[in-house]
Amino acid sequence: MLHINRCVTPWRRSSLGAACLALLTMAAPSSAALILYDGFDYTVGERIVTQTNVAASQPWLDPTSPTPPAAASDTSVIVAGNLGFPGLQAATGNSLALPRLPNGNYARINLPGAPYNATKNDGSLFASFTLKMTNWVTLVSGAENDANRMGAFIAGFHLGTGTGGMSTATAFAGQIRIRRELDGSNVQTGNYQLGIVKHNAGLTPATTAWDLSQSYAVGDELLLVMEYQHLTGTTTDDQVRLWINPTPGAPAGTPSVTAQIGPADVANINSFWFRGDQLSPGDLQIDELRVGPTFADVTPALVPEPATFALAVLGAVAALGASRRR
Repeated sequence: MLHINRCVTPWRRSSLGAACLALLTMAAPSSAALILYDGFDYTVGERIVTQTNVAASQPWLDPTSPTPPAAASDTSVIVAGNLGFPGLQAATGNSLALPRLPNGNYARINLPGAPYNATKNDGSLFASFTLKMTNWVTLVSGAENDANRMGAFIAGFHLGTGTGGMSTATAFAGQIRIRRELDGSNVQTGNYQLGIVKHNAGLTPATTAWDLSQSYAVGDELLLVMEYQHLTGTTTDDQVRLWINPTPGAPAGTPSVTAQIGPADVANINSFWFRGDQLSPGDLQIDELRVGPTFADVTPALVPEPATFALAVLGAVAALGASRRR
């Protein structure tokens, strides 16, 4: 049996102790300050709406407006399997289908500890989830029109709570958007792009912020991280940022795209939502939702398996022991 306390015995406190402590730090889970985690560990085939996140004691709910679909026709359901991302903490449970349908259903969950505003966590709130497009629907015409260039809004924060309506454009607090990539001749490439806005009041293609440096294909498994940062300088200076495929466990770095500052700020954040949308280029699969006060909280690195960790420690002990004998 490996006795980790040997790492800190007096005669090994220097190089060997440092190596062991470094390995322990790498293997130990971070002191998570997560506000919400959902691995969609619900029964396959059931609607996400009415499921309850046990850890948060919060149900997923339908807003009363826009009018939700009848339960029998709601296809935002739990599906088997997980979405992974290199280096991210291992997924649990199942995942969520977000189909491309007219008037796709919202599913919203209240955030424990809400409201979140400029007085909490230095004003910042982060969310992350994994995403995959499972199929592609080619438009016969209209791919270049304004509605399709602004894209579908699929996830974000919100001012409202519970079953309260979601028809007020300025109540959204960050919207992650998805659209078709077009080439220079406005021909669909079969890939999609991702972007972000503060909310959708007065939205135009010119005011939607897109990451134009990269596009993604059906089957790609992505990690998305968004931040809404409340600032107090003016009533329009809040920042909304999106990172696409950041490195789990690493500092945030430069966002992939930042929303325009101009639109009015949202005073409080109380909930998080997902939505299927007919303007999406295809059906989506969602997994591993995290909401937290920092970037690090929502991008936890994969923790080594105990056996792997033990081998790493033994290797370090052997290597350092050999070097001391030389």
